Amino acid sequence: MKYQRDIPKPLLAADRALPALDNPAVARCCMAWKEAIEADQAEHGKAYPRDSRHVYCQALPSLTGYHSICDFIACVGHGLLLGAFDEKTASKLLYAAQIAMSALNHSPARKLNLSAF
Repeated sequence: MKYQRDIPKPLLAADRALPALDNPAVARCCMAWKEAIEADQAEHGKAYPRDSRHVYCQALPSLTGYHSICDFIACVGHGLLLGAFDEKTASKLLYAAQIAMSALNHSPARKLNLSAF
């Protein structure tokens, strides 16, 4: 299966200046989180960033391949900086990425490919 990155909706010009948003996965997570905060603002007159973290989590890449795991790590790190995650949640998510990367490195398919050379 070929790795493919989805390009998120256009961001505001000010948001595009952030280097982290060069990664489409990080940009997608940020857009989901930003839209949830804006919806809270419109509905309740106040933004609830902590309540919007589930939306950020739903936008995280899957832990199914090397590039997806790297994007997942980048998204979690950026989410921590944004305040979408507390340190305890980010730690658990990064541990999940570590386990996924370890499993990927020890997968039977990978061993077969390496032994073919």
